[in-house]
Amino acid sequence: MENEKRLEVAKNMLSATKVEDKKRLLTISNDLYEIANGIVGEPKAETYQERVQNEQKELDQKIKKLVEFMHSNTYAKLKAVEQGLLMVQLASMQSYDVALTRRIELF
Repeated sequence: MENEKRLEVAKNMLSATKVEDKKRLLTISNDLYEIANGIVGEPKAETYQERVQNEQKELDQKIKKLVEFMHSNTYAKLKAVEQGLLMVQLASMQSYDVALTRRIELF
């Protein structure tokens, strides 16, 4: 029953037509994202340089987790195509990390 109530509230909010309601929904969504990802209470980055540096820190954590996963038994049991896609994903993340590093060097 509780989930049905939550679903109804979400549907009502999504169908909101007033700009104020949509802004409120966006704020709630951002708050939920921060809670789910454990970033509540962190100060907001004020400059674009800080945002880029924070983005790189988050990316580095994701790269580390993916590399750890790729050394696990779970990864070894995946189909070759899935392993290959994860390798492509890792390479893309590492390329993105290099781009962020270079941007930071220009600050």
